[in-house]
Amino acid sequence: MPVRKRKPVEANDGSYGGAVLAAFDAMTTETTVTVTVTLTEDQAWALAQMCKRFGFSHAGELADAFDGGKERDDMIDAVGKLQRALRDQGWSPR
Repeated sequence: MPVRKRKPVEANDGSYGGAVLAAFDAMTTETTVTVTVTLTEDQAWALAQMCKRFGFSHAGELADAFDGGKERDDMIDAVGKLQRALRDQGWSPR
């Protein structure tokens, strides 16, 4: 399982904690993945509609409640990328 990179933290405050966080950020890497899928036109349209309707509250209900919102934020970001990919292929409901 890849190591999850922490969000950037201001570490220039001279504190020991700031130095530890800066060292941790320097040690971690975030791995990206490419997903390719073949859909029917009806499936592409339905998925585009789902992306349009999916919101913060949905992600909050589905995500890990004990990670400080990281999984929720990742869901929102991923659905946004999926929505842009569908739009780039011509599937952009209004």
